[in-house]
Amino acid sequence: MTTTTTYNAIVAIDKQGRIGRHGKLPWSSPADMRHFASRTKYAIVLMGRKTFDSLPRVLEHRTHVILSKDERPDHVSSTGQFVFFRKTVEDAQQSCQILGGNVWVIGGAEIYKQFLPLCESIVVTHIPQSFGFCHESDVFMPEFSSQFPHADPQLSEDGLKIVRYWRTQGVEEKIIEQIRARQAAGALKYGTTMRRDDLSVGDWMQHAKEEMLDAAIYLQKLQDVQAQLKTS
Repeated sequence: MTTTTTYNAIVAIDKQGRIGRHGKLPWSSPADMRHFASRTKYAIVLMGRKTFDSLPRVLEHRTHVILSKDERPDHVSSTGQFVFFRKTVEDAQQSCQILGGNVWVIGGAEIYKQFLPLCESIVVTHIPQSFGFCHESDVFMPEFSSQFPHADPQLSEDGLKIVRYWRTQGVEEKIIEQIRARQAAGALKYGTTMRRDDLSVGDWMQHAKEEMLDAAIYLQKLQDVQAQLKTS
């Protein structure tokens, strides 16, 4: 059985779009670290060599795929985590494909730039602080909003502003847009909306029944078409 490979990205960004300074995070946020761990646990984490070297230790319960020009051997960490080094984007992608499952792209900037086109979404923690002037060692997040225009605010018990930006609309968003379109069409056709109070409960029930009967007719038509296709 083939396991589907899905790519998503995760990052923390300050008000100026900064994601790093001197090879490290310029802020300290235990809450964001907990959020990062909960998102990426039991998945593949894809990163560059500098990001890997900046980690205090190999991340537990995660498989590491590191894009690096350095010659380093693959190995299993003392805690049992697989660590793979790959020299090209294609090799890293192939390894992720073979491993299968969820892949989280975790940085740095060049890795985001190379792998964001493969991602379905990017989860962003918006750090409220601003760190003033730009230092020569600062690293900034590549532009991503044009690729992921659909914002989905996430709940956080720690007061963090976390937004998941999706490449395409979710099912819920599509339904909401259709409801709004029907509301506008209904107002134009009937001169009123569902706020009308000129119908009784029985009237509303009858309207609902007629709509459901129409739906049953449409479904029967689709089943007939499907049956014809199977026999043709």
